[in-house]
Amino acid sequence: MPEAKHKTAPAFYGKIPIAEIYFHGTGNLKLKNLYRILTFKQDSEITFEDLRKSLFALYGTGYFSSSLYRIIKNGDKYDLQIDCTLLPLSTFNFGLRFDSYDFGAFYANAQIVPSFSTESMLEITSRISFDPYISAGIYYLNPWVGRFGVSYQYRHGIVRLFNDDVVVPENRFHWSRFKADLGNFHFHNFNFSINARYEIFTPETDLLMLNTYTNEKEKYMIYNANVEYDNFTDAYFPEKGAHFTANYQYITDDWVHYKGHNGYQTLFSSFSVVVPMGHRFALIPQIFGHGSIGTDVPFPYQNMLGGPISGIYMDQQMAFYGIGPQKIMDNHYAAVALKARVRIGENHYIWAVANAAHTSADVKDLLNLNAGSTYYGGAIGYSYKTPFGPLEILFDYGNLKKRNMGFYINIGKYF
Repeated sequence: MPEAKHKTAPAFYGKIPIAEIYFHGTGNLKLKNLYRILTFKQDSEITFEDLRKSLFALYGTGYFSSSLYRIIKNGDKYDLQIDCTLLPLSTFNFGLRFDSYDFGAFYANAQIVPSFSTESMLEITSRISFDPYISAGIYYLNPWVGRFGVSYQYRHGIVRLFNDDVVVPENRFHWSRFKADLGNFHFHNFNFSINARYEIFTPETDLLMLNTYTNEKEKYMIYNANVEYDNFTDAYFPEKGAHFTANYQYITDDWVHYKGHNGYQTLFSSFSVVVPMGHRFALIPQIFGHGSIGTDVPFPYQNMLGGPISGIYMDQQMAFYGIGPQKIMDNHYAAVALKARVRIGENHYIWAVANAAHTSADVKDLLNLNAGSTYYGGAIGYSYKTPFGPLEILFDYGNLKKRNMGFYINIGKYF
């Protein structure tokens, strides 16, 4: 989070007369874009509230790990010096996973920002597993207006699914996705994004739906909007903070309709918060849910629960301990989870989580436990914090008879 630091400590009451504004530690970023983020200009009078808002806005761009300020006497006015700690623009992330669902998988992601042009980026991502994909994208970056770009992903999908009656171990398909990021920007701790996608989905086998099968090749035109709030102190092991996300999708096959009707719509929301209980112990409650509007359901956008990480099998798949790999759900579901975590030493964590979900065909039955279905499960795990991401092992168990126990080992980035 932004921090405050004074080179001198004069007593200010009301407004501060500012003469010049200087940035330090911003690398090759264009200063004109950083000046635009500030809520004030040079040769103006500001308050500490103005300064606080501007520091939060700089931090919220995602370019800096911290931003400090100094107020320096300059005649009858003061100069403002903003010292920033720039995050690496080019990054490489990897992950390695072993589990009872996929056996083994490797993930790699590279974001390349050339030193001569900090406003352009090439991103390449690949997963090597029984369910592999590769994607590449080019983007325009700007701390003031955010990120824009285009990308392409090809996936040869093999996923295991089950409903109340049938388990299908291999649902095979080919999936090509063309994506245009029309807006992606940060503001304070919020991230807002809008994108449009064109997808070609080709089944290789009969694919399991909630009450039937499908082998129909389809083309989708999708509009997506997402908002996320995140002030967790750490991406993997936060000690305080909250996280909220909400997503809306409108899915069509002709840019307007889906199978002659209104487009198929999906809604998702999730909220979690860290409740510190002393120096080493924390509780992390979470509530999340999915909703769908439409009669014809596209196979890739069915509601699904299962696995330790959301979105690694299918877009609509949400993590749920005790279900694995993925169970197809009705149109609507609501879920709660509670994680208890204790830190041992500097980097060792032991934790346990319990979760429960209720699903129904009609949204009004979500709170009626006599309608629809209820699922519950939990997990215990050990995690070790490393500079490359967590080393983690867990065992989970649930109330489903077909798939009620599993294990998971992860090294590096979650994927």
